[in-house]
Amino acid sequence: MKRFVFFIAILFCNVVIADTININWKNGDTTYEQSTCTIGGNLDVPTIAPTKYGYDFVGWNVLAAKELEYVRFSGLQYINTGIAVDSDEISFDIKFRGGGRTQKILGTGKGYGAYFVSEGFGLVFDNTSNTLFLSTSISNLPSLGLLDLSEVYSCIINISNNSTKSELSGFCTGFNPIATRVSKITNTDNVYLGTANINNVERATPGFSGNIYYFRIKKDGVLVLDLIPALDPDGVVCFWDNISKTFFYNQGSGYLQAGPLKE
Repeated sequence: MKRFVFFIAILFCNVVIADTININWKNGDTTYEQSTCTIGGNLDVPTIAPTKYGYDFVGWNVLAAKELEYVRFSGLQYINTGIAVDSDEISFDIKFRGGGRTQKILGTGKGYGAYFVSEGFGLVFDNTSNTLFLSTSISNLPSLGLLDLSEVYSCIINISNNSTKSELSGFCTGFNPIATRVSKITNTDNVYLGTANINNVERATPGFSGNIYYFRIKKDGVLVLDLIPALDPDGVVCFWDNISKTFFYNQGSGYLQAGPLKE
């Protein structure tokens, strides 16, 4: 599905010439439909034009918000997703590039070491072997594969919980899928992106150093989080959640860095 964000509207909505103005949805020279933009406000999102004609409109504030190709982490930043591993089925879908030291890319748990996250899970990169691990404890380190730090990878992690066990499986582009069974994940603290949440009071260090292109979470097959790299209306680098229609900001130190604007 084609991504269509009508940023041209900013040219009109900042000019007070009328109460509203019509926005044309076009593909080339063909106008399919019109939406109404309130001066100084948001686009009239309920229009069916974007999806009706094969576009995926992400519902952004037309005044200034912009989509980025990626957001860069330096190892000190993280995002609190607000989502816990508290359903029967939960999956995590991430596209990233980076590495350079042993680090936690995402996760949640009660404790951690160099290569593990206990009583939870983590996606961990080991710089001594350039290996990406699906981490659960010291004794469970299923390898997802050896990373080429110049490449971009898409990975999906699935967790299936029953009364006593958790089944974890994972797959990254270019690697064979892996699976493991562990004691049931009982930690219900929120998952962090850019590090692992430890006891809901600290973050596992070092955190992720690299680029995040998107991050998505599904619970029981339903998409509950869809983070897109963004600049908010004030130019702050963050993520836009296409589900809650809100911005998610860095909760760590320093600043997230902007990648190029997405065309």
